[in-house]
Amino acid sequence: MLELAKDELETLIKENDEVIVKFWAKDCPNCITYAPIFANLGTNKILASHEFETYKAVNKFLGAGLKALPATVKFKDGKPVDMQFGKLDKAVLFAFIEDGSPAVDKIKVTELRAQICELMTEREQIQARIQKIDERKDAIWNEINRRTQNA
Repeated sequence: MLELAKDELETLIKENDEVIVKFWAKDCPNCITYAPIFANLGTNKILASHEFETYKAVNKFLGAGLKALPATVKFKDGKPVDMQFGKLDKAVLFAFIEDGSPAVDKIKVTELRAQICELMTEREQIQARIQKIDERKDAIWNEINRRTQNA
């Protein structure tokens, strides 16, 4: 398995018929535990790994809707043709790499993972709204205290 810089990865993908790439991040616990599974798979396919700092950076690279890390992406003729999200066990990963038909209901799992990501995004948005509400509440209390002291 190759750990490549972005430009090296782009070249590898363009110059080979099929490449399997694992996208990951240092702060992703599943990415860390998935690394040895991916690295020690024992296949004759070209395996590569690339670390991105953010989902946004991966999405820009792929031009596709990445929902979670780690992401295992199959490239054919320079284009992503299939993706799996999250930590895959060895059997599912091997099936995905070798014939593109994982031993699980790929569509259902992908849909469920996408729903989880949407919920996490919604949760973050709600937390941001709560913070703004708390800030407004504090500002009102400060104004009440200021007016009370001046009265």
